[in-house]
Amino acid sequence: MKRFELNIYGADDEILKTYSASRVKMGVFERAVILADELPKLNSSEIFEAFHELFKDIYPGLTDEDYSFADYDDILNTFSAIVSLSKN
Repeated sequence: MKRFELNIYGADDEILKTYSASRVKMGVFERAVILADELPKLNSSEIFEAFHELFKDIYPGLTDEDYSFADYDDILNTFSAIVSLSKN
């Protein structure tokens, strides 16, 4: 069962590709929780860079080009879902 998915969209909002992960490794989880705590202190550029690096670790094989065609809401929802695991 795939727990986390990230769709990559084309010019007409069609889904071209989907990256999925059934689990998040502990190191990535820790980085996500720490990043969530640090978000208020970071500028936009730092946030975008941190999310980009985090998502490349969540989805091995995710290219920079594909990441640029992901939906921002999908990225935020996945990040929120991972961080919410720390509350359980």
